[in-house]
Amino acid sequence: MISQSNLYFKNLLEHLAAINSCDFKFKNDYWINQFLSLSKELSNIRYLPNLMPLIYPDFLYGHHGNYLGDLLQFNANGFNQGINLSDHCQFDFIVKDASCEFNNYKSIRGKCQADHFWPHSLGGPTILENRVLLCKFHNLAKSNSILDSFWKEYPCWLDDYLTRMYHLKIN
Repeated sequence: MISQSNLYFKNLLEHLAAINSCDFKFKNDYWINQFLSLSKELSNIRYLPNLMPLIYPDFLYGHHGNYLGDLLQFNANGFNQGINLSDHCQFDFIVKDASCEFNNYKSIRGKCQADHFWPHSLGGPTILENRVLLCKFHNLAKSNSILDSFWKEYPCWLDDYLTRMYHLKIN
């Protein structure tokens, strides 16, 4: 059985292959058609591997090649703020049944860092709802990986994010 992460990458590869050498108008129209075909599946966790490729950075452009990413950011204030030495590394949020031993040695660990739960390099927005606090060791280890635990909960920001993209692309 194919994992959700593998299914995501399979879908992403199909999309990228379809738009590889096309102009921005075709890419934009392609994205709109993909979104419309999946729009009835919004908020359905089973369709996450089909929906998440739609936020990939290659799709953040409009008809004329205008970058839409800056217009999509919302609630970005505070992403890197409000982090204290007393905060715990949330590695157990990413990898179930794991814990951060460095939480017991905060003077060695230092302050946690804000990281994107869904990786920024894969289109994850810089918003509080997509933030996870990690110690520097787990932040480096996670990098931009997506693990099986990423598919257990539907991101609360995804529907609004995709809908915003859609409205920017049709204008």
